[in-house]
Amino acid sequence: MPPDSQLDAQRQVFQDEKNMLQLVQREEGHLLSKLQQHRKAQDEHLQRMGQLQSDVFVGNQRLATLQALLQWSADELAQWQEVWFVCLEYCC
Repeated sequence: MPPDSQLDAQRQVFQDEKNMLQLVQREEGHLLSKLQQHRKAQDEHLQRMGQLQSDVFVGNQRLATLQALLQWSADELAQWQEVWFVCLEYCC
């Protein structure tokens, strides 16, 4: 192989490697950008999940309060029924 053609071949290999490096660098930038987007989305989802967990906790507290009120009302109703039946027995 003549020296000029060997030099041209080395230049071509160098240019090919340079092009490949640029491709890899662009792909790296693209992947880093996607990674940043995914991390941002993850943070948003974690924040939303925390809010939902808080909402569920508050809802459960309200439900427990309502259940306690309903139980009290049921107990009170049972007591009124007893009083009513006593009154009916007494009156009749």
